[in-house]
Amino acid sequence: MSSVTTVYPGMPASDNENQVSGVSSQNTRMGAQGNKSKAIMGFLYSVSRTAYGEYWPLYVGPNTIGKGPNSSICLKETSVSESHATIVIRMMQKNGESNGVFVFIQDTGSTYGTMLNGVTLDFNPKECKNGDIITIGANYELYFIAIDPNALGLAPKSDFKPSETKPDS
Repeated sequence: MSSVTTVYPGMPASDNENQVSGVSSQNTRMGAQGNKSKAIMGFLYSVSRTAYGEYWPLYVGPNTIGKGPNSSICLKETSVSESHATIVIRMMQKNGESNGVFVFIQDTGSTYGTMLNGVTLDFNPKECKNGDIITIGANYELYFIAIDPNALGLAPKSDFKPSETKPDS
């Protein structure tokens, strides 16, 4: 019986390809290390490479997509450019009050192109909505999940008490 492993940003991932893992250290170099102090505002999810699925967190600010080593979301596939696209997430505010989350994607000069819901992007930013399908290169289809905690009424709980138990081995 094989074990099932969930890997979180910032934790080392196992090299065993037979384990199910959400986020690998290879796929979140900047996400796991460079964005620790930024809020996670969504995810990209894909089954393009493996039926087990893969996901990558999206943070406030720019999230770069490409196969280059400095990409926030590193997609190691031949039709993905070193610097392929950028997703920017902005938390809009007016008079100190949250006015929602604004997300856009822009192709950054890729060779094979970027599509949003089947429509090829030019080099101008296009707004993304929850549930959009983003195609990167010829083979990566990414399901975009946006999270606006304020709109959902989600907030840290003042009486939250963390457990001292250790996770199962």
